[in-house]
Amino acid sequence: MKWAKLVEDPERAAKNESEQDKLSVRYISQRDLDTSFGVWKQYKFPPDFKANAQGKRDYEMMVGGYLLYYDYFLRSGVVDHCVYFKWEQKDKKARDDGKTALVYESLTMFLSPKPIRKPTGKITQDGMHGQYQEAMPQATPAPDGDDGVDPPPPPPPPPPTLEPESFH
Repeated sequence: MKWAKLVEDPERAAKNESEQDKLSVRYISQRDLDTSFGVWKQYKFPPDFKANAQGKRDYEMMVGGYLLYYDYFLRSGVVDHCVYFKWEQKDKKARDDGKTALVYESLTMFLSPKPIRKPTGKITQDGMHGQYQEAMPQATPAPDGDDGVDPPPPPPPPPPTLEPESFH
């Protein structure tokens, strides 16, 4: 299980990463996010939902542990997922100093690799049998459970808590 960090130049970022980051971080570009990742789950927050850097990091660590457990214990290491978190602020101009709790409108979690559907067995326009379809196209959440997806995606984690003391 790795965390994805969105950067302009993934190769340059990877050269400068620390030994610890080499084990847990995958640097990706916007193109990588668009092609290799699918929306896993999206949470919309109430109008006054606030989170600071520590609250967001705590939630991301919980999701990382959740995904690590799924990959290594439930799936026996068959898939090693990578997750990217996109926190959408209400006020796009607000500066995140890491200490001040900011108001967020949503959290979208992207997961890689995208599961691939089993062959359809239908003949396509070009005459090929068994074309594959993406199970998690952009902007749709992953299915809950096995609906013909190989491998089945992990079920989404619970949403961040709305209790004020844990997020700011």
